[in-house]
Amino acid sequence: MTPHVLSGLKVLDLTRALAGPSCTRMFAEMGADVIKVEAGPGGDMVRGMSKIGSERSLYYIQQNLNKKSVCVNFHDPAGLALVKELVAHVDVVVENYKPGVMANMGMSYDELKQIKPDIILCSISALGQRGPLSSKPGYDYIAQAYSGVTSMIGDPDEPPYIPCVGLGDISTGITASVGVLAALRHRDQTGKGQHVDIGLLDVYYQYHEVNVHQASASNGKIKPTRTGRHVSYVAPAGIFQGTGGSAMIMGFLHHWKDLCAAMERPDLVEHEIFGNDAKRLEHRDEMIEIIENWLQTFPDVD
Repeated sequence: MTPHVLSGLKVLDLTRALAGPSCTRMFAEMGADVIKVEAGPGGDMVRGMSKIGSERSLYYIQQNLNKKSVCVNFHDPAGLALVKELVAHVDVVVENYKPGVMANMGMSYDELKQIKPDIILCSISALGQRGPLSSKPGYDYIAQAYSGVTSMIGDPDEPPYIPCVGLGDISTGITASVGVLAALRHRDQTGKGQHVDIGLLDVYYQYHEVNVHQASASNGKIKPTRTGRHVSYVAPAGIFQGTGGSAMIMGFLHHWKDLCAAMERPDLVEHEIFGNDAKRLEHRDEMIEIIENWLQTFPDVD
């Protein structure tokens, strides 16, 4: 049997919910030995979520495949002693408690280093381990709203929407796994462990792409905001309504001529108001009408 890329790596998983478990799931899928320690008596809070009938939680199963699990009473000194004993036998500890909880349990990074000097601790939180917001608890959508990303989702004249997918949690879990891999590489080179600090707010900030640059470079004259079904800075790029549904079309830059060919409208390639990206953006409403009229000629957008 061919070993996985992380075979032999041992990870102590002190996480629950989604961001933390998605991080450690990455390691389990790559062959690491992941030991998930859950707080008794109920275990991970998501064990009761997304159940179908009397079956186990699909939410829990999805993020905890290939992990070993043990339930511990963290309020019992014997339970904490067991967790600390496990630390001596692993390479990485991942936790997503509210900042300060690990220290209150006697498991701060400095205390873990006393147990295993080259240990790598990854701490996942909503707003980071340090700074004025670090003491506040939070969830994915709280970090999303605070980052300003939520204000970019929805129609211009309506309240913003929230996406019913785990953008921040999953992205933070993946980012955390990359951070841990970098720390492992650092340990290979120096023999030293590290404390990896990953906040959902930091990860969400990256989602702004050019929004921050536009606002900063224009000294605030450009104020990015939600634009509904269409991208604000290139065109055509967005969701177009057709017969029986809608279609995502990205026809900007060099793709414009290909879209024109598909629509059998070669006259639009060098058209005076559609001939380049700036003109298409300026006359976006007219362009959207042309594209949606074309989509209406099909019996179904599929």
